[in-house]
Amino acid sequence: MSISTTGSGAVTSTDLEIARQLFNAAASYLADRERLHATQSTTPDLSGPSDRRAQATGTAA
Repeated sequence: MSISTTGSGAVTSTDLEIARQLFNAAASYLADRERLHATQSTTPDLSGPSDRRAQATGTAA
């Protein structure tokens, strides 16, 4: 994933504020995922995405 400017002029204070908000949201998301990952069972989930979908919906993969 990448985010970039359009190159349409000088960087403004609004551009900086948006970048700060993106950074803070990404940092918060990462911290939440790390916390959840750390609290999950130590047994690895070896099933693939279609297996988990089948389990969730009660259908065969």
